[in-house]
Amino acid sequence: MSFMKKLSAESYRVGWICPLEVEQLAAMQMLDEKHERLSQSPADNNVYNLGSINGHNVVIAGLHESGNCPAATVVTQMRMTFPHLRYGLLVGIGGGVPVETDEGMVRLGHVVVSKPTGQHSGAIQYDHGKATQGHFERTGSLMPPPAALLNAAQDLAVNRMMMDHDPVWRNIQRIQTERRGLRRFKFPGCTADYLYKPHYQHQRPRTSCDKAGCNPKERIERAMDPDEESFVVVHRGTIASGELVLKDAKKRDRLAEKHGLLCFEMEAAGALTEFPCLVIRGISDYCDSHKNDDWQGFAAAAAAAYARQLFFHMPIEVMQIPESQIPTDLSKHVQFLVPYKENPEFVGRSDILARLQQQLDVGQQQGPAKPFPRVALYGLGGIGKTQIALAYVYWLRETYPDVAVFWVHSGKAEQFHEAYASIARECNVPGHDDPKVDILRLVKQWLERIFKTRWLMVIDNADDTELFFRSQQDKPSVTATASSHREDELGCYIPDCRHGSILVTTRNKQAGLKLAQGKSLIEVGSMKRNEAHLLLCGILDDSQLPEHDTHLLASKLEHIPLALAQAASFVQENSIHISEYIQLLDESDSELLSRLSESFVTVGRDSETPHAVTATWIISFELIKQRNILASNFLSFLSLFHWQAIPKEFVHDYCSRVSPSDALNITTAAITKALGILKAFSLISEDKDRNISMHRLVQLVTRKWLAVRGTTAEFGQRALKTVSALYPRGNSYEKQGRCSELLPHACAILENTRCTPYGETDTWWTGTSPLSASQTTHSRKQNATKAGIVNDVNEKRHRSEKASEELRVKAGLLSSMGEYFFYQGNWNKAEELQFEAMAIFIEQEGKEDQWTLSSMHALALIYTRQGRWEEAEKLQVQVVKTNKIQLGADHRGTLANEHALASIYTRQGRWEEAEKLQVQVVKTYKIQLGADHPDTLNAMGNLAKTWFNQGRWEEAEELQLQVMENRKSKLGADHPDTLPAIGDLAITWYKQGRWEEAEELQLQVMEARKSKSGADHPDTLTAIGNLAMTWSCQGRWEEAEELQLQVMETRKSKLGVDHPDTLTAIGNLAMTWSCQGRWEEAEELQLQVIETRKSKSGADHPDTLTAIGNLAMTWSLMETRKSKLGVDHPDTLFSTANLAMTWKGQGRDNDAMALLQKCVEAQRRVLGTNHPGTLHFLSILNDWNDGISMGMMLGWEMFEELLN
Repeated sequence: MSFMKKLSAESYRVGWICPLEVEQLAAMQMLDEKHERLSQSPADNNVYNLGSINGHNVVIAGLHESGNCPAATVVTQMRMTFPHLRYGLLVGIGGGVPVETDEGMVRLGHVVVSKPTGQHSGAIQYDHGKATQGHFERTGSLMPPPAALLNAAQDLAVNRMMMDHDPVWRNIQRIQTERRGLRRFKFPGCTADYLYKPHYQHQRPRTSCDKAGCNPKERIERAMDPDEESFVVVHRGTIASGELVLKDAKKRDRLAEKHGLLCFEMEAAGALTEFPCLVIRGISDYCDSHKNDDWQGFAAAAAAAYARQLFFHMPIEVMQIPESQIPTDLSKHVQFLVPYKENPEFVGRSDILARLQQQLDVGQQQGPAKPFPRVALYGLGGIGKTQIALAYVYWLRETYPDVAVFWVHSGKAEQFHEAYASIARECNVPGHDDPKVDILRLVKQWLERIFKTRWLMVIDNADDTELFFRSQQDKPSVTATASSHREDELGCYIPDCRHGSILVTTRNKQAGLKLAQGKSLIEVGSMKRNEAHLLLCGILDDSQLPEHDTHLLASKLEHIPLALAQAASFVQENSIHISEYIQLLDESDSELLSRLSESFVTVGRDSETPHAVTATWIISFELIKQRNILASNFLSFLSLFHWQAIPKEFVHDYCSRVSPSDALNITTAAITKALGILKAFSLISEDKDRNISMHRLVQLVTRKWLAVRGTTAEFGQRALKTVSALYPRGNSYEKQGRCSELLPHACAILENTRCTPYGETDTWWTGTSPLSASQTTHSRKQNATKAGIVNDVNEKRHRSEKASEELRVKAGLLSSMGEYFFYQGNWNKAEELQFEAMAIFIEQEGKEDQWTLSSMHALALIYTRQGRWEEAEKLQVQVVKTNKIQLGADHRGTLANEHALASIYTRQGRWEEAEKLQVQVVKTYKIQLGADHPDTLNAMGNLAKTWFNQGRWEEAEELQLQVMENRKSKLGADHPDTLPAIGDLAITWYKQGRWEEAEELQLQVMEARKSKSGADHPDTLTAIGNLAMTWSCQGRWEEAEELQLQVMETRKSKLGVDHPDTLTAIGNLAMTWSCQGRWEEAEELQLQVIETRKSKSGADHPDTLTAIGNLAMTWSLMETRKSKLGVDHPDTLFSTANLAMTWKGQGRDNDAMALLQKCVEAQRRVLGTNHPGTLHFLSILNDWNDGISMGMMLGWEMFEELLN
């Protein structure tokens, strides 16, 4: 049951007159609160609705019929019942005049407000006058609006100009238009605003223009302002009042031009005869024959919304209390009952303090422009709410010493009672010493009715909503008395009067919302960087602290004031530097928790409130657990994931896994409520994408709470099952985004399964069998019964089966993640995860289980890309062999394994074996899946690669064209599965000498790879390398070299110098250098590649033979230079000398010395005896002749073999 206030008739100052039912309904939606109706004289036939807006007490009255006379009657009777009414608002709909004002053209849905202009008072009676000399002369005048309302209207106009959002439009949104009875107030839309030419008449009475068939061509086109969808335009000027409805556009325009009118209506003349009113009209029609009711509802709402907003710009008149009612025995001094001293170390928070000063406005004299409201500070425990409240009350005492302040602890009901008892004692409240007195009710009534000094009450730590407002399920039956069912709700004892204000501090936004009566909530967040720095400097009494250190510490502690104060206390007590404290925090999460768990002394926390961060948050956790177990379970569950961007679907998956009996109680509403509680306590937040996040420190403390309660394993198992179920197999492009989103949560779960820093020993964390621990416990039971032993064994078996299940789930997650990293080109990480998954599957299921074989197959794919072909072959052969037995030779799983094995053979240069397998796989796939199936196309592409390697380029090209076109049509040209087909075809064209065509495709592939996979992805590097080779063949050597250097260095850093792909990159660069004539550099690289290829792949591997061929080509180019330039050309001579030194390094001393001797003699003849080059090689020759080695040459033992 809700209780309405009942005030005296003298309390009401404003009359609100609504002629129509729709206008009265809109007015009722604008009230902040409704009051009980009062008795009235039999002579008063009006029906009143009473209430208040922003502290102004308002009387709302309707008319039984439209017109000036009924309006005059209503006003007369209203002023008889409510003698202290000062002024009125005449609010409703009217007909607009489509003229231009400073605000634009008057349109439907706009508001027109009366304002004196020139000779008019703001409203005229256009049909009242006398006939003189053949024409009608208007006579009489209406009262102008009161100055207070005109000032309020002007102040409202000025403030609206400076606002980003329209408060009038926001007031309209108060009307719940989805409700059946309120649908009429919906905004019809600017496109439904029709203005017809004055001469054009409506075609059919009592129907809309659309249904009547009114000609759209007769409408007057006007530009639409998009802002009008969220902004109410207000025009101020003269309003005309008459006895009859005006439906004549020509007459409208004639009168408007003559008198400067903006609007026509029918009641102002009656109301304004004796009662000063402001006329407010929402435009619902244009006073023409097309008048209908389509816009009436919204126009009435707009007028009412404007009227409501005026109350926020009007002065409140406070009733004077007779001196005889003020007790004479009160103390002369103003009470300041605050249990804490001022905190000298408080810094910052200026923005929140400014909002408190503005919104509470406690220091104003009585009769202010707005009432003393309630304000709630809400935020995470330890975020500084109490400290802000403390700073505010000490500022208040300094600035306004005549304001009394009362501080009420409200963490528990006992504390609330004690605070009120203290107020009663300190203020000597009459009756406080009566042992039978209800002290809560006594203090409340005393503050409201007797203690007329301005006061502020701080209700601190009001975290438990049910302490103040009992939940619906706990409400007593309707037969209970009003007093009995409210006596344990502390909320009803909070005083509510205009000379008092309430400031609430709470961790619970829901509690703050109720205690502040939904008016003003201020969220207290973490400190800013400079505030955190100043706080640490103040506590440590050192203004010279390095900002780098303070900022780093604040960042690690998430700028939470209580955590910072706790850190500073530790630094101070142990005489260490902040940097040393940071090192302690960096050691581990357990060390961080240890620091946050230490108690310390601080100002502004009562003896029953823990000072340590962990303890203060655990209080919140326990309160939530008591009030809503589902919310507590959600917090426990969510804390085990990564602390940011947790998908909300995790919560729904958790709910789907609870027992059937519990699932019946987990409705959508229950989930919403549970998450709402966590958000209210600032423990989690939810972004626009419905992802959940929490403070990292809150996460760590929650995990510690789980460990202390021994529930880590329970929620950890659920979290593991959830992320494993939702984490997709990472083997396709479409799944990469989803895999990336869930990766941090999967990593967090897997990290927690390896170890826990919270001191809990549990099989879930260690992955070991639970039998050993339970056996130790069981051995200590000296008097165990046989039944007890049997139960214990059953328990062990159950826990062992459960542990095995969790390991399988974990292995499945590891395998999925491994596939994701494999697709991303991070083969080392993929190997680590896939190997661990395989090991678990082998241990749990054996080597021939399909899960095991699947992980072996995935690991073989990784080994293949790593260049570890023998290891890959060994695994893949084993998988193929087992699957042929288990599944059959034509099973898709077996074919996929054979396909992968063929790829290994291709890389090993075993092309005939690869071709044999691939031809068979392609043939079977075509029969089973069809020629266009992705698996078939993939197999065809790999077969084409084998043909390419065999030099069968025409056959490869034909197959590659088929694959590429199919991929393009099915997936698009830029799809990652299409790009390999395009790239393979480009390489074939490159080999065929069709370099321009190859280049076009390779540029396309390279750019697409960069955008899809990133510049460092192995497939991107392959695309870049292929393009560089084409440019090299086109003679664009500098461009090619730039790309090849980039590819080579990245390959080295990512894969290592010995990886086959790295060797290919080195070899390609060497060929470009060779083409540039940089033969010595090319030769050095090529020799390196040959040596590595031989050791890794063998001397007969095709890649090794290619490297040897490339070196031979370099030497051939050197010989060609001789033939082209001549034996005696300077460049030829230098090349000859370098070759001689190469021979020297190989031990061919005689050949080298003979060749260099000839070279030096030629240089003397061609270059001259004193040329630096001649002198250089002559010096070398002399050294050789003297048997002195200058150490300038490197020996390669394999060179002799190559030359032979």
